[in-house]
Amino acid sequence: NFEQLRYAIQEANCQEVSDEVKQYLEDYYWDRFDNTLYSADAWRSDDATLATTAALDQRFQDEVAETITSSETWANDDNTIATTAAIDDQIDQAITNDIGTDGTGITITDDGDGTITLGLGAGSIDFDRIKDVDIITQAEERAGSPAAADTNLYTALAANTRFDTIVQTATPTRTDYPVGKTWLQNDSNLTLSVWNGTGWNTVSQGGGFTSLSKVVYVDATNGNDSADGHRISTPKQTIRAAVQQINAETDAVGNGSVVVVAPGIYAETFPIDIEKNDVSIVGTSLRNCIVHPAIPAADQAGYDVDVPEANELTTMFRVNSGSYFQNLTLMGMKGAGTRGGNAIDTDATFGLPTNQGWNFAFFPGATIRKSPYIQNCTNFSDSQINNVDFTPHVPGAGAAGDITSDGFAGGGILVDG
Repeated sequence: NFEQLRYAIQEANCQEVSDEVKQYLEDYYWDRFDNTLYSADAWRSDDATLATTAALDQRFQDEVAETITSSETWANDDNTIATTAAIDDQIDQAITNDIGTDGTGITITDDGDGTITLGLGAGSIDFDRIKDVDIITQAEERAGSPAAADTNLYTALAANTRFDTIVQTATPTRTDYPVGKTWLQNDSNLTLSVWNGTGWNTVSQGGGFTSLSKVVYVDATNGNDSADGHRISTPKQTIRAAVQQINAETDAVGNGSVVVVAPGIYAETFPIDIEKNDVSIVGTSLRNCIVHPAIPAADQAGYDVDVPEANELTTMFRVNSGSYFQNLTLMGMKGAGTRGGNAIDTDATFGLPTNQGWNFAFFPGATIRKSPYIQNCTNFSDSQINNVDFTPHVPGAGAAGDITSDGFAGGGILVDG
C-alpha cells in the first residue's frame, strides 16, 4: 500500500532530533551564510569565519603581479611589495645617491656597493662647529670665567688678552693671572714686573739696555768677541777685540771711545795698538782687572818661566794721542838677553836687555796732540811670574816680588823722546 508506505516515510522524516545533537551541530559545523566572508564584506579577523578566495585576493598581494624582485624596476606605490633582495638594492642606491654634506667639512667616500666612509676634510672645519661652552672668548678671559682647562679653547683675542703684556700705571688687581704674565708700569720708571702666582715681582726698571756707540764693554768670563760690546749685556771677551773694533770705526765714532773692563783676568795677545784719539780703557777695580800676556797653546807644554816667550817681550798697549788708562793691574811682562844690548839704552851696567817687554809705549808714527794719561794702575812684572799657571790672587805666587832677584823684569812705561 503505497499510501501507507508514504505515511510511514513522512513520519520517519519528522522524527525529532535531540537537543544535544542540535547544539553540537550548531557549534561545530560551518554555516555557509553567516560564517563566510565574501569579497564585498568588510574584513574581520576571528576564528569563526572563513574567507572566500575572492576575499583573500583583495586582502593579500599577488606574489607574481604585485611583488618586485631585485631584477625588476622599483615601483614607488602603495600597492606593491618587494623582496629582501630588491629592498637591499634600493637601500644601496639610496645611500649612494641620496646622502650629501652641508659644506661644513664632512667628506663622503663611496665604494660602489652601498658602503660609504665619512671623514673630515683637512682645513675645512669651521670654528663655529665647536660648542660655545668649550670656547673662551676675550670677554670671558677678561672676566676670568670660565677658568682655563684642558677641556676648553682660547680664541685668538682671548689668548692675546691672556698672554700679552699689561701696560698701565696702576697695579693690576686680578689674582688669577697665569704665572709668567708681565706688566709694564708705563710711567717714567718703566718698571717691568712678572706675576709669580701670588704677586708682581719687579725684574727690570728704567727701560732696556741702550746701545752705546762710544762704549765697548769687556768681560773675560761672560764675554764673546763676536758680540758688538755696545751693551753691558753683550760684552766682548778681550780688550784687544774691543780696541780693534774701535780702530775699525770712523773717526767720528772711534775717537773718544771708552772700553769698560769688568773684573777678571785678561790673557791678551800683544801689542794692543790704539789708533784712534782720546780712547780710554777703564777697569772697574784696580785689584781685580788684571792684564797679562797670553801664551799660545802650542807653547804651553814646554813653557819655562826663565825663557820668556815673544808675547812676554813685546809691549802691552801702544798708545796714541789722548789715550787714557785707569784701574788696571798689569802683570807678567819680561826681559831677556844681554844688558845694554838694547838700542834704547846700551849701558852695560844699567842699560836695557836686548829684548824688553813694556806695559806702555807710543804707537809707531803717532801724532801726540794730547798727552796719554795713566792713572791708578799697578805694574807687577817680575821675571818669575808664570803666565801659564797664572794665579795672581794666591799669596806667594810671585805676583809682587822677585824671590831670587834673578833675571830681567818687564818695563813699565817707555817714554822715548
